[in-house]
Amino acid sequence: MNHEEAVALCRYVKACCPQQAMDTYTPDAWHDLLGDLRLDDCRAAAKTVAQRQPFVAPAEIREEVKRSRGDRIGPAGPGLHPAPPPVHPDAGPKAYLDGLRAQQTGIADGHAPRAAILASAADPEGNPHARAVLAQYRAAREAKARQDAAERDAESAALRLYRDAVERLLTAPDHGAAALADARDHLLGDAQAAQGFPDLQATPGVMDEHKITIWAARAAAGEAEAS
Repeated sequence: MNHEEAVALCRYVKACCPQQAMDTYTPDAWHDLLGDLRLDDCRAAAKTVAQRQPFVAPAEIREEVKRSRGDRIGPAGPGLHPAPPPVHPDAGPKAYLDGLRAQQTGIADGHAPRAAILASAADPEGNPHARAVLAQYRAAREAKARQDAAERDAESAALRLYRDAVERLLTAPDHGAAALADARDHLLGDAQAAQGFPDLQATPGVMDEHKITIWAARAAAGEAEAS
């Protein structure tokens, strides 16, 4: 944070806490105390502190910034570091640690983890390791998109089958009540349960009741053809 940003921070705190005393030298002092922090972090911290008390001290801003940045980094776990920092494997331990620090700083600054990885490399496309990370990410994204599309298509097809089954059953004299009862007895019966409900699993449908309806309509159609 530079001096102009320190002035902006003091004005913001004064607006949040009108009763807090400040003079022309306050921005200088606050710059000395908070100059190593980002304005965005300090402003967010000042807001948090001002929401719970009538005055805001630089030490409280620093403590809140430390807490919020720590929360962004969080404990090590899935999703924190999707891949190692984009440093060439032959660059040595120091380069790797520098890249890791840059990655963590980016995450603490509020960037998404993957964005922090890319921001820590001057030229990710020219870095063999970064290219591998990008290729892995793009392949996973494309595979997920294909899987989502296939699931949507399967769900749409199953819903069409269900609507068709309902329409066919409604043409029966009893509106398909007998066929539905028979289908439920078969699909959810003890014999099927002992085998893990294979016929229910094999029938398309979004939920079990849809599958029972589709099975009933197919069974009724088979009986009609047989007769």
